Amino acid sequence: MENIVGILGTNTLFKDIPIDEIRDILRKTRSTVKKYKSGQIVVFEGDECLSIGIVLAGRVNVQKAMESGTSTTIDSLGQGKSFGDPVLFSDFHHYPSTIVA
Repeated sequence: MENIVGILGTNTLFKDIPIDEIRDILRKTRSTVKKYKSGQIVVFEGDECLSIGIVLAGRVNVQKAMESGTSTTIDSLGQGKSFGDPVLFSDFHHYPSTIVA
């Protein structure tokens, strides 16, 4: 758990929160850690966003479907970076892009 607390401390959402408070947040909230294989879809474009994802290890790619049927990577997020937070706090609660491990 301490490794996760340290990684969360580097995230923009938690950067001004003391480590002890991050630890308490983890104890008091429902959180899950999921592992994905390289190339596995984490969320599809259009999926409803119900939570925030934070990369604990490795990278995820943010991909956008093109009209031609192909997709293009528009961002790559590494350890400590989050996804879903802008969507979750907006009026449109669906992912605008696909997240791939």
